[in-house]
Amino acid sequence: MINYNSTKNKSRQRRKVAFYGRVSTEHEEQLNALRNQMQWYEELSRSYPEWDIIERYMDEGITGTQANKRPEFMRMIDDAFHGKFDLIVTREVSRFARNTIDCLEMTRKLRNSKVEVFFVQEGIWTMDNEGEMNLTIRAMVAQEESRKMSERVKAGQEISRANGVLYGNGNVLGYKGKKYSLSSLATELLGAKHGVAGPRYFKYNGEWLWKIRAKLEGRAVSNRLDDVWIIPCNPKLYDIVGAFNNLDVIEWSQPNNTAIGDTVYIYVGGEFKSIMYKCEVTAMDLYGNRAQDDIEYYHGLEKREDVRYMKLKLIEKYSEGQYPLEELREKGLTSVQGRSKATPQLLKYLEQ
Repeated sequence: MINYNSTKNKSRQRRKVAFYGRVSTEHEEQLNALRNQMQWYEELSRSYPEWDIIERYMDEGITGTQANKRPEFMRMIDDAFHGKFDLIVTREVSRFARNTIDCLEMTRKLRNSKVEVFFVQEGIWTMDNEGEMNLTIRAMVAQEESRKMSERVKAGQEISRANGVLYGNGNVLGYKGKKYSLSSLATELLGAKHGVAGPRYFKYNGEWLWKIRAKLEGRAVSNRLDDVWIIPCNPKLYDIVGAFNNLDVIEWSQPNNTAIGDTVYIYVGGEFKSIMYKCEVTAMDLYGNRAQDDIEYYHGLEKREDVRYMKLKLIEKYSEGQYPLEELREKGLTSVQGRSKATPQLLKYLEQ
């Protein structure tokens, strides 16, 4: 339940409003929290009928300590300076900035451009008489909390390295729902400074990384790959042949346990009955209706704002019959009625 007492005396003039939300990691739980932030703002706006919501800005998986490293934040500030709105609403000071100097400098610049910031939890309106004093105190507290958190994280990493184990609490970035991502595991084991491309193809001491990950997490070693999928397509519902003849990226309903960077092989049913496309997941957690240049290839797609979808970038096309259903079944494909993980045997066959 939102407490509005701190705002009850604020005048009710018409305002053009922007919402700003941010989470500091790309964990699935954090991204859900970001969506919850936006829902929270929507609830808040119902008590302010004089607000005209102009734009919503969301930074995902980005720290709040430096403003120039937050693309949505900087886009919002640029829009503010160009007069797109006159009020920014953010839930708390730590969502806006954890750097005191950035916070104060930015709110002063906005005030000079006649743009106010409302920090809801703290009840701070930056154009009020005591707004800057209260904001200074809150921003200093947020910055100190960020510094202490950083110190604790670094100390934990040092202890983990000294003990010869991977650092993490079961939510390493890049692989939703699992304890370790292949990329973070490869980076750690191989000592890479800037990440490892295509980590599922790497071996460490003669063992595949996906097997090492299973052992580290205490799981039985699966005979299926966690980031390579076979997805069926019914050409009567979606003209995928026509789509990929004209587009490099298509939009697809997003299933669970999928991550950006995953490989998707698309099996086309109907008259084709073969795998015809190799794609990569490039964007996720998108909501609303499909893009106009893609929706024309759907047959009878219901338009709904709450449908979650992802983007698939075309990597390679295969000729009809190159990977027919009969051979796919011989190589380990058990069903084409729904999405399934590829086996190492099937992946080897597809990449010959």
